[in-house]
Amino acid sequence: MLQILDLVFEYFFKYPRFIYERGELVWAGSWHPLWLLLGLCAGIILVGWSYRWASSRASSTTAWGLAALRAAGLGILVICLFRPTLVLSTAVPQQNVVAVLIDDSRSMAVPDVGSRARGEVAHELFDGEDSLLREALEERFLVRRFRFSTEAARISDAEELTFQGTRTLTGRALEFVQQDLSSVPLTGIVLVTDGGDHDRPALDDALLRLRSEGVPVHVVGIGGERLEPNVEIERVDIPRSVLRGSTVTADVAVAHSGLGGIRIPVRVEEDGRILAVEEVELPEGGGSVTVQLPFLLEESGVRRLRVRVPEQAGEVVRENNHRDIHVRVRDGRDKILFYEGQPRFEVGFLRRAIRDDENLQLVVLQRTGDERFIRLDVDDGEELAGGFPRTREELFEYRGLVLGSVEASAFTPQQMRMIVDFVDRRGGGLLFLGGGLSLGEGGYTGTALEPLLPVVPNGVPATGTPAEAFSAELKVSPTESGARHPILPFGPGQHARSGSEAFGLAERELLTGWDELPPLTTVNRLGAPRSGATVLLTGTDLDLPGSEQPVLTYQRYGAGLSVLLSVHDTWLWQMHGDIPLEDRTHETFWRQLLRWLVQDAPDPLEASAVRDRVAPGEPVELLARIRSEEHLPVNGATVVATVTDPFGSETTVGLSWNLDRDGEYRGSFLPEVAGPFEIRIEADDAGRPLTAPPLHVEAGVHDEEFQGAAMRIDLLRRIASETSGAFYTVDQVERLPEALRHIERGTVMQEERDLWDLPLFFFLLVGLLSTEWFIRRRQGLA
Repeated sequence: MLQILDLVFEYFFKYPRFIYERGELVWAGSWHPLWLLLGLCAGIILVGWSYRWASSRASSTTAWGLAALRAAGLGILVICLFRPTLVLSTAVPQQNVVAVLIDDSRSMAVPDVGSRARGEVAHELFDGEDSLLREALEERFLVRRFRFSTEAARISDAEELTFQGTRTLTGRALEFVQQDLSSVPLTGIVLVTDGGDHDRPALDDALLRLRSEGVPVHVVGIGGERLEPNVEIERVDIPRSVLRGSTVTADVAVAHSGLGGIRIPVRVEEDGRILAVEEVELPEGGGSVTVQLPFLLEESGVRRLRVRVPEQAGEVVRENNHRDIHVRVRDGRDKILFYEGQPRFEVGFLRRAIRDDENLQLVVLQRTGDERFIRLDVDDGEELAGGFPRTREELFEYRGLVLGSVEASAFTPQQMRMIVDFVDRRGGGLLFLGGGLSLGEGGYTGTALEPLLPVVPNGVPATGTPAEAFSAELKVSPTESGARHPILPFGPGQHARSGSEAFGLAERELLTGWDELPPLTTVNRLGAPRSGATVLLTGTDLDLPGSEQPVLTYQRYGAGLSVLLSVHDTWLWQMHGDIPLEDRTHETFWRQLLRWLVQDAPDPLEASAVRDRVAPGEPVELLARIRSEEHLPVNGATVVATVTDPFGSETTVGLSWNLDRDGEYRGSFLPEVAGPFEIRIEADDAGRPLTAPPLHVEAGVHDEEFQGAAMRIDLLRRIASETSGAFYTVDQVERLPEALRHIERGTVMQEERDLWDLPLFFFLLVGLLSTEWFIRRRQGLA
């Protein structure tokens, strides 16, 4: 549509639209403007006088209308006599440089331009033997050619293009060209690409610099806006670090075009072994569909997984049918502190539920009286000897915290601030349990702990009057979000898909569906969930049908996680008479809940590679974050990475403190060969040694280039718009040389373009006089 409008504009206004945008309107007529204005006034008076006779044979409205039409025609003639002219700055031939920057990545090999590869079309346009575009550019400019993918380089001709680059870094390429040609008069940059880009911050920075220096980028888009037929793994969301034995759910988005209505399997595989599979139906008309695939990870170490869909007949691009991901499976033992204020069955059954889990250590602090406690599963006699931790160092040793039926007044103001920091700063997981002394009934309203609650408490502390006690029996069921969440694996129809195989259970240990579970009890009044909180389980009051309240709700709070389980007798899911003896619903629920609670809690030294898949010769950026025992950023530590290549050789890389961010250290190394690299990062914080779990980076040819392989026209238009350039398709690119001529950069001269002979003036004049004659004819005045 825009192309048609541009053609219509040029037809009526003689020149393309950009000529008017860049030119300055002047009046070049030799007559003095005063004489022309006087002549126009005299002509209008004469026209009005000449139609005075018509008023006797027609209405005054008709007479004045005829006069206005003839006066308008006379006005157009006067404008033409003024000789309207556009004055433009035009590049002096062979005195200015134009940079042609051609995408050399693998996606340019996609054959979707009339069955020809994108790179082949780019080559013919800008360096073919019969290329009129190349001749027009070289006739007026000094043309400098560049290629780019992971890096940019100058080339002598397009024969040096290979279209084998594994990533497209457009921003870095634009910056390279700008710096390389900083000493010459650069008229503009011609960017030839399909719009792939894998470093958006770098592109934003490059566009800002180009705009500030007035360097326009003219973009030539290569490729189709849609690939049909095509199906691809658009997105995979999965935890990158989990405890051994955890059930992980991969949230997979499958996008397609031209394949609506068919069903295809989505698989998670490892070394050819299928871990999970689920069929999805592709929606009509294109778009994407999301599917959850739960699976069990029992072996520790870095697991290299592939999520894929099968290739479909006629697909143009098959490399985007899969995505590879790395998941680090930790074999540690995560400590969780459970502080319970009164004896109740929930404590014993919770301990029993995770008794066989070798990766969870539930340390129980059970209050039995004033300043009297029972400590269970502590590491030594000193741990929690004084009751609930009184320092941040002591509390921050745990990755998770469970607060049972314990009143707010049991904590000092300092301890309350510590709990807030435990979630907000340390990044730990906090679980509130319902009970007679918890939430609003425990006096949490108005305290420092209240914002941590993902649901607003409505209860008030009991006054001791039995009639005021609140209790509700709730039939629990998952919400739409809960049904997809990895900690809620059981439910009707889920046994076959994710039962024993996904959760590591024996065939006889099936999970009970939600409809079959007995109701639970809450003694806490609750309000609405907070903004940003997610409800996973709700409970329907059996005495008030239609009345619901949140049962399991969570929210992200700072760096950590805050969860509320508002019932106080989940042990009924184990001991109720209707539950089979071999049923594992209670154990599975608590194992999954506690593992999720501590899943993202960071260690004092957190290390990562910015990308875990690179091409040989592409730098690998390493990132380390160090926190003190109170989880405050640490600057000035010594951080070293030991890199082991595929042949077992080791090299040492130092990481330097990032002055822009406290506690952050960066470094890089260059993998020169293909294969797996292991990186061990260690730090010394004033005598405190820290070690991060090993990182793994794969160097080789990857298929990242083909994710979203259709031409990204919105991004290309944005690049052109933000730098005052223009966007062209292959069919429009012949206009490019003319557009480059009229840029106020480099060595320029003034050029004039006449406007008095615009086709628009001719059509207006003919239309006005024809209309005037037609009206006179109808009125018998001709």
